[in-house]
Amino acid sequence: MKPDWKQIWQARTENHFGWILGYNGIDIDVNFYEPDHKAFREYLGNVLHYVKINHHENPVFSIAYIEADCSKSLQHLLKTEFNDFFVPVMKGA
Repeated sequence: MKPDWKQIWQARTENHFGWILGYNGIDIDVNFYEPDHKAFREYLGNVLHYVKINHHENPVFSIAYIEADCSKSLQHLLKTEFNDFFVPVMKGA
């Protein structure tokens, strides 16, 4: 079955979509720091789906699928400083 591209493009929304991989910060010692998922999600804006990843076993802590009303809203994410989203591990919490 061949897609009806004309119909697909006419029904297309004006929103923009993307995904971002949350990297462990540069020189972050994951034994003493952990990602602040809440702060990261708030920074990203409209998160459609968010997956936490074990940052002890991987060089990343999450993947997020996001939606924005313009591409500039997504472009600022290219300059994300991931160190800003790590906080000291709360012992006993």
